[in-house]
Amino acid sequence: MKLKEVNECMAHARREIGEALLASVIANIENGSSIAKYNCDDKTGAIAAQVTSFLKDVVANDGQQVGRYMFCEVNEHITGLFIIMDEYVWQIAFDPTKMPLGMLVNVYLDDFIAEFEAAAA
Repeated sequence: MKLKEVNECMAHARREIGEALLASVIANIENGSSIAKYNCDDKTGAIAAQVTSFLKDVVANDGQQVGRYMFCEVNEHITGLFIIMDEYVWQIAFDPTKMPLGMLVNVYLDDFIAEFEAAAA
């Protein structure tokens, strides 16, 4: 993981999602360590890694693999986006009342994935 590119991923999310961004972390799925974070502590990286690892195991038991991303609606004011890249996860928690999920998916998601992929290469 390239630290300069990881930090740019975080800065890009802060610019594009703006005030709707609640927190964000890039973490290693295997050990839960946080590589970069915004508005959260190291526990957030460990939790994001644990959730991702659990879901990877669940779908693997069915002979499947997780895709590049997944969403989790916590409540009407918090939605989580998990972008998965090999052994890393980029978790973005945002307020969908300030940025609709459709806008995040249709306008920014592909750029976030490409940028995260470049950081992981």
